Amino acid sequence: RDPLPASVATEVRHVFVVILENEDESQSVRQPFLAQIASRGALLRDYHAVAHPSQPNYIALISGSTHSVRSDGNVTIDAPHLGDLLETHHLNWKAYVEDDPDPGHCYLGSSRGKYARKHVPFLSFADVQHDPARCAAHVVDASQLDRDVASASVPQFALYVPNLDNDGHDTSVRTADAWLRWRFGPLLQDPRFIGSTLFVVTFDEGRTVGPNIVYCVLFGAGIRTGAVSDVRYSH
Repeated sequence: RDPLPASVATEVRHVFVVILENEDESQSVRQPFLAQIASRGALLRDYHAVAHPSQPNYIALISGSTHSVRSDGNVTIDAPHLGDLLETHHLNWKAYVEDDPDPGHCYLGSSRGKYARKHVPFLSFADVQHDPARCAAHVVDASQLDRDVASASVPQFALYVPNLDNDGHDTSVRTADAWLRWRFGPLLQDPRFIGSTLFVVTFDEGRTVGPNIVYCVLFGAGIRTGAVSDVRYSH
């Protein structure tokens, strides 16, 4: 397969985030495809998760706060989130969810098979939970992505949630890296997807107790190839 193209300084019209699971930055950045993306994009070397276990990190990522959530149990949060902000400005958003147990029907159970609700943070917010039509329109099965790319209808913001094998949760960072190459390698060479997209890959939390530094790379539109930042960032 041809190597990834270099990032190009074009206008950002879409932001697309893929979140992987449970690995320290020091290990993630050594994986072949994650290292390749870092070399062709921009690496944030002091990027921090904000909690253990998983769920508070996902919630912070889309709402700027953990809202005092400290566990992976189902929660209902009555607070604004990124989806609300986008819709206020007439912009679209989606969460593409692998192994959605009941596509199109806003499944709110905690888990089924390789699906885990704790990794789909929009489902923790009351104004999504209590509006089935809105929920079904914005929280969709991951297979929808390929159709959206083909029809030029990828939303302005997207969160891609892999299943528990593909994100490394039940497997390893090596498995997650190989899956990322398989799933997104072709898309990162497809101008229909990457032409005006800022593509972000990060992890929910680190594996070890400590500073909780996780891999975070920005690739695509608006990015200088090979850029590195040591500024502290977090979810």
